[in-house]
Amino acid sequence: MTTLPRAPSVTLRLAPLLVLALVGCARSGGETPPPTGGEAPRACTEIGCMDGLRIALEPSGGMPAGAYVIDLEIDGAPTRCEGNLPLKPCEEGSSVTCSSDAVVVEESGCAMAPEAQALSGILFESAHPKAVKVTIRRDGEVVAEAELSPEYRRLEPNGPGCPPICEQAEATL
Repeated sequence: MTTLPRAPSVTLRLAPLLVLALVGCARSGGETPPPTGGEAPRACTEIGCMDGLRIALEPSGGMPAGAYVIDLEIDGAPTRCEGNLPLKPCEEGSSVTCSSDAVVVEESGCAMAPEAQALSGILFESAHPKAVKVTIRRDGEVVAEAELSPEYRRLEPNGPGCPPICEQAEATL
């Protein structure tokens, strides 16, 4: 049996560097380094938040089956959303379409019985309209109307000065 000569151990030569690296990491404590200008270090979490306006739809009589049209006037600009209840099966995607990508109608219960399904809200993500007029029709008849002047509140879920910073408003119709 032939034995090959052993190569010098690289591990022994790199060991001092490894120790220095570990000591340096242990001393940092995982803190965010202080910003320039002498401010104290600040640690930020990574919680997200919804930015914009949400209108919750909570009709007292539920949402019967039918063809729904939601006409919106957003700071004077018209947008229309159309869809039906019962909703399409979940795997077929959204049942409501809007003429603007700035508006989303929230759908609830696509996997549930038709009588448990609803249009649960109107979302203006990353939009902060000052005036919104809403008219909801089912099978051509007006079932809800409102004129809203949302008041936004500033939210910093990860602490002061940490992103994201969101402006939120909510209304119920």
